[in-house]
Amino acid sequence: MTLGQKIRALRKEKKMTQSVLAGTEITRNMLSRIESDDALPSIPTLLYLSERLRVPAGYFLSENASLLAYKKEEFMPALKHYYSLGNYKEVIRLYRRDFDEADDELAFIVARSAVECAKDALHRGTVKTAVEYLSLAKEMKEKTAYADTRLDALITLISAAVENIQMPKFALASSGYEALSADTVWEELYRYLTDKTAGYTFRDPVFAAHVSAKALLSAGKYKEALSALTALEEQKSTPGFSVLVLFRLYGDIEACYKELYNYEEAYRYASKRLSLLAAFRG
Repeated sequence: MTLGQKIRALRKEKKMTQSVLAGTEITRNMLSRIESDDALPSIPTLLYLSERLRVPAGYFLSENASLLAYKKEEFMPALKHYYSLGNYKEVIRLYRRDFDEADDELAFIVARSAVECAKDALHRGTVKTAVEYLSLAKEMKEKTAYADTRLDALITLISAAVENIQMPKFALASSGYEALSADTVWEELYRYLTDKTAGYTFRDPVFAAHVSAKALLSAGKYKEALSALTALEEQKSTPGFSVLVLFRLYGDIEACYKELYNYEEAYRYASKRLSLLAAFRG
């Protein structure tokens, strides 16, 4: 495509008349000549038109006929760099800043990044943000032809958690989730949320400590369970400590105090849990 053809195509795509695009900086007649390749725009005019059309000025001078192809050549190296580093928020930021559309490759990268961001938001206790990232992940998943059961599994797991933050295992069809991936991606989180812990060794020390304490609670060893649970609670200020864990922790501590007939403390932890639940939903 010639420079003029690119300008005309973008103008029509954005449903702009020549008069609207020309604005006050150039005449409609001059724009018509530029679009017909009868005249070359000056650098200031080219910058003006690129701003009006919301595209990089370099696109008009590139050999790429496709705007998406140009943007991928220009911006994908940085996006892939951040993806390889696991900086998924930056991947999403660059996508939103630089792209208006996505092909299979771009959609796949953004979908995987978005679901990772949703998981992070869930651990930080911001369900609203997790839902927003999940929405982006699902949107991008529909735009890619890449078949990826791992991505399906990630979306399924986090969706269940945000749909029922109190008891995610009831929102998750376990057999359906497990069928999505042979290695059950994010297996630790999956087992932790669904209480499928029998015979499984957790690598995450917080998950491991909580599961161990819950075993004491289930065995009726309420004092020992309470000691283990409150010791774990003391770590809540540790960087990376999941608010999702803290929410479940408060419920188990409340249960211990009830079994020990300390209803004042049970009520205190019930209130803490309700406060977190309100924060989750806010």
